Amino acid sequence: MSVLKSSLFRSASLLTVSQILALLVSAVLVMILPKFISVADYGYWQLFILYSGYVGLFHFGYSDGLYITLGGKNLSILNPAGIKQQITVFLVFQLFFSSAVLLFSLYYFQDYNKMYVFTGVGIFLFVENYHKLLSFMLLSTNNAQSYAKSVIIDKVFTLVLLLIAVSALSLDFTHVIIIYIVCRLFSLLYLMLMYRSFLPKAVNLKQFRTGWDEVLANCRLGIILTVSNILGTLILASGRLVVEFSWSISSFAQISLAVSLAFFIMSLISQVSLVLFPILCNAEEHVRKKILKDGSVIIGYISIAGFIFYFITHIFIKFWLPAYAESLTYLIYLFPIVLFENKTQILYTTYCKSLNKLRLLLNVNILVMVVAVILYFVAAKIHSIELILTTMFFVLMLRSIILQLFLYRHFGLKLDRYFYLEVLFSAAFILVSRYFSTQILFIFFVVALACFSIIYLKDLKSIYFNFKNRGNEI
Repeated sequence: MSVLKSSLFRSASLLTVSQILALLVSAVLVMILPKFISVADYGYWQLFILYSGYVGLFHFGYSDGLYITLGGKNLSILNPAGIKQQITVFLVFQLFFSSAVLLFSLYYFQDYNKMYVFTGVGIFLFVENYHKLLSFMLLSTNNAQSYAKSVIIDKVFTLVLLLIAVSALSLDFTHVIIIYIVCRLFSLLYLMLMYRSFLPKAVNLKQFRTGWDEVLANCRLGIILTVSNILGTLILASGRLVVEFSWSISSFAQISLAVSLAFFIMSLISQVSLVLFPILCNAEEHVRKKILKDGSVIIGYISIAGFIFYFITHIFIKFWLPAYAESLTYLIYLFPIVLFENKTQILYTTYCKSLNKLRLLLNVNILVMVVAVILYFVAAKIHSIELILTTMFFVLMLRSIILQLFLYRHFGLKLDRYFYLEVLFSAAFILVSRYFSTQILFIFFVVALACFSIIYLKDLKSIYFNFKNRGNEI
């Protein structure tokens, strides 16, 4: 068996249990939690999730730079003393930023609920950024097993505590935030215990300056990727923020639930990107080219088949969460987004990192973000959530297409028929839902999926047998 095959399957298998648990926790948060708290409380919980997603900005590129620097290396050959100095400097600044957010939340917000949300974000900032740093070190050096165990600890505690809280029937968004932070802290403590050689230590002024210089060097390398990642997530998040500012916390909750449900399917296969990066760093050019082409076909077909979850979700909301019936209007725009985001996050972004095309990622995200903000502004002026959702679909599809065109050109690949079929299918799915009933939409999906299966079958079989019989080559 080739190094590529063994590395990919071994790493993927190590992550399987952790991702099953992550899926269960996501299911509880997305499908059960809204049933037991008010729509407003769910909105504040989603507001915490939205803002806590940007605490990584306070890395200022350090973790991303270290991730790129260590990509494909063995953890045993690293210099613990040098990394200790860097981590010490890093944590000093994380403590400062965490304290600043806490003070800001306590003195700025008059609304108790928003003050609580941002207090949680301030505490989470330190815990999450330290956890992310250690996780990046493990993933970039092919230590998926330890990373998987830390995820298992996080998710098991989250699942147990959430179920206890739900069964106690005394749950609001403040309890959920506390559980979320505490369980991430348990996971962090495990990583610190397992990798004691990289724990921060007291340093003198000279060592601090040395560590500071090394942190700055990694920041310069990773800041482009960090800013690009933040802009990439803001493309979707800024639309939700416009809803929160221009409509109400209840409308924000409705659209947030729709986003969470739509992207639930994405979490099933998104972890492939975690193990793909170190493999690409060590792979030869023809191997990278083949993974890109075959991966695009596989992810495209899986994502299209995943549209079946739209109908499952439709039934789920209608009977289990009738208070969120408004979300059904939004879902139809969000499922096609997942098709393009799967390819972007799993393949195209990972390839840009491995090829050191970080400035390309940044420029594309800036372009798409500018287009999105303009259209969101127009949507707020005419008070149209539908235009916000249409914008989300359009700009994320645009980003995926631009990155695919660049990478295909880089590797000398031509766009195949799947590219055009996926764009047409996504647009048709939205249009059919707009002008026909859900039953007609389901018939359209079944017929389209049958046609896609016939079209994809030959290439999927070819990919499978090629991977199986010529594994030593690829």
